[in-house]
Amino acid sequence: MTTAIAERSQTASLPSLPEHGLQLTSGLTVSSTVAEVGWGRLPTAADRPRLARLLGILEARSRVVTRTDIIMPLTRLANHFRNERSVAEWQMLFEDYCLDLGEFSVGDIQQAIIDHRRTKPFFPKISELVELAQGHKSEREFSLKRVRQLLEICG
Repeated sequence: MTTAIAERSQTASLPSLPEHGLQLTSGLTVSSTVAEVGWGRLPTAADRPRLARLLGILEARSRVVTRTDIIMPLTRLANHFRNERSVAEWQMLFEDYCLDLGEFSVGDIQQAIIDHRRTKPFFPKISELVELAQGHKSEREFSLKRVRQLLEICG
């Protein structure tokens, strides 16, 4: 049952956050005072293409989530943790996950599911995914704000 759901609801994977992009932003500052004391540097026009590419990735990961974006990775995850449920039970469970995870972006949810799969030996409770997704949402929103500020300075 769960495999059939996953096959019907394939979505394109999101671009990952490139390590060099995160390293780039950690060395830049939006404050000339901070740059003057050597704790970073102001972005230049040469940084613009990489910052713009990073912004595009962050914006793709910020896309509003759809039911398919939630159900497909959960269905794949269910295959790792054999839980025999009827079709009706799976549908009811997935409806609850969609309702409770709907406030997060597609990237927040996908990363929360990946984190859970790699660190926990059981199928996640909704509250566990909400907690993980909230952390990713905070990080993503901070990164989006920072990259936009850095791009403004580039001119």
